[in-house]
Parts: sequence; C-alpha cells; structure tokens
Amino acid sequence: MLQQITWTAYAATVIILTIIYYLCILPAFYREDIKRAVHKFTGRKQALAVAGDTDLLLPEGEIMGRALPEAAAIVAPEELSFAPPDEAEAIRDPASIVLESDHAEMAFEVETLIKVIRGSDESKEDFGMLFRLIIQKYPSVAGTAYQQVIDQLLLNESASGFPFELNEQEIKNYWQEEVQ
Repeated sequence: MLQQITWTAYAATVIILTIIYYLCILPAFYREDIKRAVHKFTGRKQALAVAGDTDLLLPEGEIMGRALPEAAAIVAPEELSFAPPDEAEAIRDPASIVLESDHAEMAFEVETLIKVIRGSDESKEDFGMLFRLIIQKYPSVAGTAYQQVIDQLLLNESASGFPFELNEQEIKNYWQEEVQ
C-alpha cells in the first residue's frame, strides 16, 4: 500500500495539512500580533485599543491613592517605648521546654509501640518490658500531666486494638517501678 504513494504526493499532503493547521492555530493565539503585522505591512495606523476590547481592564480610580509627602520625625532613643510582651511570647522556663520535647519524643515512641503491638500478637509481658524501657529513657515525664495523657492513650488503644487488656493500675505500676 505504501508503494502506491509517491514522494511528491506525500510532500504535497504534508505541506497542505501544515498550512491548514497553522491557519487554525495562528489566529487563535497570535491575533493581536497578526493585526499589528497587517497594519504595518499595509501602512495604515492601528486603531487605539479601547479598555473593553482587550483582556486588560483598567480601574476607574487611583490604585494606591494619592502620594503624600513623608513627614518622618526623628525621635530620640529615650522617647521610644515598647509594649510588654504577650504571655505566649514571654520567656519560658528552660526545664518546661525540655519536658515538652521529652513528652513529644516519648509520645512518638509510645505510638510506635502501639503500632508494633497491634501488628503482632505480642504478650502483655513483652509490652510491659518495652514500655518500661521507654519510661527509663524519659523519667522527666513521670508525675506530670503528660504522664496522664500517655496513660489515657494506652488505655484507649488497649481497649480497641491490643490482643490483651490493660487497666489503669497496671500502667501506674509500670511508671512506679521504673521511676523509683
């Protein structure tokens, strides 16, 4: 079948299809450029664009308002006053910052432990051993409000996804054994 098409017929077809393609594409994307080129070629002056004729819409009023002269006053350093810092920005006790970072790290490790216990059928003894290791690593969390958060997390997770049950007293025993 390809032997019946001559190179001349092929070249003529490709040229005609290319011309048709560009006759469709060029006006769609380069309309303004074509208009300018036609006006330049014919020597006629191009009509000025009206605001509604293009995509650019100019606002009626001033964009930024009137420019006013700067009236900067030079102030002595003694005259400067600053507002007191907010409570959120106040300098905090470095020990509380360390405690918060310890809590965050411990919470991450406890969540990892929960995933491991859920994914495998580990025994309660294995859980106790691993949880004690975590408590030994973060003794500063013991006896704080963060301990209560971790305890509640463990109680909630053990009720829904552990192969064994944990109660509040067992978790407190883990803490007491390792902190002493």
